Amino acid sequence: MKKNSLQKNKNILMLVAHYPPTKGGVQIVAEQYSEFYSKLGYKVQIITNDSSQTHKKMMRTGKFGEKILSVKPNRTIQSVPLSFRYFIEAFLAAFCLKQNFTLVIHHPAPQDSLLSIIFKFI
Repeated sequence: MKKNSLQKNKNILMLVAHYPPTKGGVQIVAEQYSEFYSKLGYKVQIITNDSSQTHKKMMRTGKFGEKILSVKPNRTIQSVPLSFRYFIEAFLAAFCLKQNFTLVIHHPAPQDSLLSIIFKFI
């Protein structure tokens, strides 16, 4: 990631498969990214999946001030969570930030790769 692009955008939109309190290595690294960007003064917004929750979506604040939106996936295919709500929420977040954000994708799920291509052209 270029330093200049981060300096222009004070918002980080991070797409991750899972985020704490879910346990795992990917989750720990995603939380470390969130801590790092928060300490540098960036507003971090995270969109993640959480198959254990009962609601379709849930918003909470993390321990570093990051805003975490977790959505319940419609399906899980070979451990990859898929959710139409995830797409919608990512687009809404990008629209609200009005292209004034840096996109950080923290897992190689097909839906995030597709979103990164779409965001490049809007």
